[in-house]
Amino acid sequence: MQTFEKLMNENQLTGTSDIKSIIYLSLSLKYGSEVISVNPPPFVINIMAGIGKLLGFRV
Repeated sequence: MQTFEKLMNENQLTGTSDIKSIIYLSLSLKYGSEVISVNPPPFVINIMAGIGKLLGFRV
């Protein structure tokens, strides 16, 4: 939960309708160990996190 709080305080997370927010959430779910995603499935999280990593997003 610390990762989510950090991203919210830095105004990186604005909701789930923005693609940047979705990528940041995917990165935090893949590389953070606080929360495990059930829906969407892990392969979707991995794909979105990979796209974020290629685009230079950091958590």
